Amino acid sequence: MGKSSKSKEHGDFGQDCLCEKASLRQKTASRVIGKNRCDMSDETWKFLDPQNVAVFTTRHIFRDGLPILHVSHDLDDGSWQFHWGGDIDEQSAMIVGLREVVDHDPSIVELHDLPEGWIAWRKDSESEWIRVQKCMIND
Repeated sequence: MGKSSKSKEHGDFGQDCLCEKASLRQKTASRVIGKNRCDMSDETWKFLDPQNVAVFTTRHIFRDGLPILHVSHDLDDGSWQFHWGGDIDEQSAMIVGLREVVDHDPSIVELHDLPEGWIAWRKDSESEWIRVQKCMIND
């Protein structure tokens, strides 16, 4: 999903460092879905991105009910990715609004301050999030 030619695969976040060169962040306005929902006020929404910003996830989470176990806040464009920990293929890819992810799994709010260029993972949906910075290397 949005893999850079200079990055390793988004597989096991605990073992691999994802290595990407920084680029300018895309304008949030070009990554929004629908209208902002009015049922969560600005005071209670903790993310810097709007509720309707487009994020990457998979059908395994939204259709099959698997838990979100891996989260990436990408350095190259500020995108968010929410995955279940298994293999990711194009056929299972989905783009949804960030608010939909929070509605699906409210524990994601704990990651509202995950900096760009960082990842988080957990063993299962009851475990604490582990956060690490993706390592940068020169190509």
